[in-house]
Amino acid sequence: MDQNDYQRLSEDGKIVMSCGNDYKGMIVIPEGVTMVREEAFCSCKSITLIKLPNSVTIIEDKAFEGCTNLTSIEIPNGVTKIRHNAFRNCISLSSIDIPSSVTEIGEYAFADCTSLSSIEIPNSVTKIEGYAFSSCTNLFSNLPAELLRGKVFVLLPMQRY
Repeated sequence: MDQNDYQRLSEDGKIVMSCGNDYKGMIVIPEGVTMVREEAFCSCKSITLIKLPNSVTIIEDKAFEGCTNLTSIEIPNGVTKIRHNAFRNCISLSSIDIPSSVTEIGEYAFADCTSLSSIEIPNSVTKIEGYAFSSCTNLFSNLPAELLRGKVFVLLPMQRY
């Protein structure tokens, strides 16, 4: 299977709409795609690595939620928003670098990522919504104090998918 056989793109080729749940291994999103649509890779449990092109600006709600074998994702420096539940329950994801282009991290964006032990959040991030890192029991991070409003790191019972 070619690495691009898994994806269904919008007519203009700018939005990844969905993938086949049978795809395994590494996924490389083609240059020109600007958005990973809501639930595009939700519960694709056999994906281990995702490479996004510099053209992507938004990772929508639940885009990669439940990708339980995802160990690595390269978020390019064009992404400005990581929406709600984008990487929730990606239990094998151990570290992530948020690029300086990101300004918002949505509710539950990385919740239940129990292997997440390292995250770099740049000063460009001006909004981290509630429960963004809830139940990330291994996470150690130096977050700016002004971002720690509300319930960002609350420990909640993990939901299994």
